[in-house]
Amino acid sequence: MFLPFVRKWLGPVPVSLVLVPHFTAPEVCPQWAQAIADSLNSVDPGRTVVIMSSDFTHYGRRFGYTPFGIPRASSGGKVEEAVRTDDLAFADMIVRGDAAAMERRMSRPITVCGRHSIRLGMELIQRLGEPGGAESGSAGRTVRRVVDYYNSRTVTGQADSDFVCYGTVFFEEGVVS
Repeated sequence: MFLPFVRKWLGPVPVSLVLVPHFTAPEVCPQWAQAIADSLNSVDPGRTVVIMSSDFTHYGRRFGYTPFGIPRASSGGKVEEAVRTDDLAFADMIVRGDAAAMERRMSRPITVCGRHSIRLGMELIQRLGEPGGAESGSAGRTVRRVVDYYNSRTVTGQADSDFVCYGTVFFEEGVVS
């Protein structure tokens, strides 16, 4: 899905893909991140883009995940709001780079399918250095924020009791004022 996006956005550029498995031992993730960072050292960091992809919560009986109940028209969106709150708390851990909080959250049931790729990406960002930080000699800093959040019910307009959530967390080089 990302290859056409990358081609349209950046043109014909070299691309490397890393398919991330389920990490059963958290200590493996930093080792993978270091190996990827080492391989990127030969590439111009100013020209390297890292894209991590994951859905957020998969909610409903079909996914075996209903900790906030089953969404019903009579519930007034309370289930969706509870899922949103939980997902945005997870997104905030990503924004803060709080791997320890993420590990604690992943120790209880969670259906964010790419949580391990997100964790790997967080480790990789630490190893590559903050864009605009002290390593680059720039006066910039990295701005991290959640730029979008929605779910499949919003997109389709259907009141399905099973839905998938999507969030976009963006890291960009900013300027310190």
